[in-house]
Amino acid sequence: MENPRFLLLNRMRQNTNGIVIDELEYNNNNYILSSVIDGIYFTLIDYIQLERKKHTIGKLELEYAYTENFHVSEDPRKYLEEHREYDDIGLMMHVFDNFNKMNSNKHRRLMFYFMNILYFDL
Repeated sequence: MENPRFLLLNRMRQNTNGIVIDELEYNNNNYILSSVIDGIYFTLIDYIQLERKKHTIGKLELEYAYTENFHVSEDPRKYLEEHREYDDIGLMMHVFDNFNKMNSNKHRRLMFYFMNILYFDL
């Protein structure tokens, strides 16, 4: 990991006009909340991609896809075709709802940090 101080300094230098705190006129709380939500979003994506690279399909993705209805269907291929989702929003929300079951300690810990920030207004 790169030095956090160096990363922060590079971020500050992206603003070519300099930074004068008293002249900033935007709601910092909205930016903080947006950044936390972005962090959750990208953490979920990274976790699903990691699980797919390691196992083809992760434990939570399998839990999401392998429902009781699929299990008892007469024709599993037909069931999959009829219930195929256009995107992965449902999967991402399932992982979000079950983040405490994530295999990756890093991703699970990130999600706990983000949840604490949101719930306790840190």
